Amino acid sequence: MYHIVMAIGPKSVGRDSITEKNPMLIFGVITVDGHLSYDDFIVPVEKLVGEQWRLRATTTKDKKFVPYENFNLDEHIHKVPDPAQNGETTESFISKCAEHTFDPSKPRWDFQFFHTKKIFKGMVRRKTARYQLEGQKDERFDEKEEEEEEENTRTILVFRAHHVIGDGMSFFYMLERMVEISRGSQALTRGVSQFSKLVVVRRQPIPCYKFLMWPLMSCYILPGMACMRRDAQCTIKPCGSELNGEKQIFWCKPLPIVEILQIAGSEGSESITSVLLSICSGAIRNFLESKGETPVRDIKAIVPFSLRSEKQTNLENKVSCLFVEIPVSESKRSERLRKCCRRMDDLKSGPYALIAVLLMAFVTFILPSSWLGWIQSYYVDRCSLIFSCVPGPRQTRKICNRRVESVFGFPPTVGNLALSIATFEFGGYVRIGMMTSKVKTGAGMRGLAEEFNKEFEELSELAAERSRRRGTTTFL
Repeated sequence: MYHIVMAIGPKSVGRDSITEKNPMLIFGVITVDGHLSYDDFIVPVEKLVGEQWRLRATTTKDKKFVPYENFNLDEHIHKVPDPAQNGETTESFISKCAEHTFDPSKPRWDFQFFHTKKIFKGMVRRKTARYQLEGQKDERFDEKEEEEEEENTRTILVFRAHHVIGDGMSFFYMLERMVEISRGSQALTRGVSQFSKLVVVRRQPIPCYKFLMWPLMSCYILPGMACMRRDAQCTIKPCGSELNGEKQIFWCKPLPIVEILQIAGSEGSESITSVLLSICSGAIRNFLESKGETPVRDIKAIVPFSLRSEKQTNLENKVSCLFVEIPVSESKRSERLRKCCRRMDDLKSGPYALIAVLLMAFVTFILPSSWLGWIQSYYVDRCSLIFSCVPGPRQTRKICNRRVESVFGFPPTVGNLALSIATFEFGGYVRIGMMTSKVKTGAGMRGLAEEFNKEFEELSELAAERSRRRGTTTFL
């Protein structure tokens, strides 16, 4: 059911494993309500760069960080025009940003900063136009129109950095630190507020009797990991030679956490991750069926997890991963949800994470560095996607007195993998973003994001129907 191996560790990241198809970028998109000025934004970034020395360093051939003498912050914050001015969508522009390759002789990170208009406009502009058409000038509407235009502005920040600087969790801690700086907090520990809770570390108690089963469980986990079966090629797992290196970024509509918990509660669970895995399995199955590829076997996802404590917030790589089977072969939606809940319960109460940490230490510190690339390729070739799930705060954040609307993180694809999916809990919603590699032929995976929205709605109806049958309403 589960297989474990170290996919990203200090040595493998330090190898600067850039390929034409995968530039190994840690990629994040932040949307801010209103017009965040460039001058205000650069203040917390400048403070952050002063604290995190890796942002001012470059790497040598022997995998060491050295200060970059000619560092200039202006070269790393690029204010660009609204893509709509050039007839380009925001989605297309951000997708192109994900294809960037940094100069290894310089610090490898930057921000793309631009303003755009929100999709939904207010009624004020149409009313003002009618008054002007009828020749009835009204200064009150003109003033209100300017205020409405200001409120309809959205600031988009695109952050990208090479994986050698830090792991995906580093992106969220950087954002939290910028929030702290912008509100003037002085309660700092190692450069980050000791009250930093942008990324929540969840740990559930494990019953004692399950600890006694760990040695026996390890006896079948390790052989299963050594003989992992390769996933079949399909639209989401094309042949490596079909990838052309271009990236596409998609995101789904925000999913309310309250409804996700109601879905989990219908199976007697409280796991948000279980529901998200079920949504992912259903969306992929429906997407493949629309392509005439009904899956007959489950597929495996690389699920990275952080080795950090809440106080370890510096830029560094502390990541291991689990390989989890996603039940795409199951046709019944209720059974997919039940399987995901059961598998996540087993995962959290079993020795999987402990074995992953021990294996990471063995591979990193015992085996020769030349073996790391082969080990990574062996296991990546047997999976179909990367699935990252990061718990976050139920409250929103502000940066420079502007509300952060949404946060999306995108883990880099590895090897010939063409799909990575990232979920992040923020402000009472789960944000789902996905990064895909374009293929040389075919329509790609454009319709996959819509399938996530449809699957969530179907699961919500399923949970509501179960509540009606029981004559109760689930509140979690």
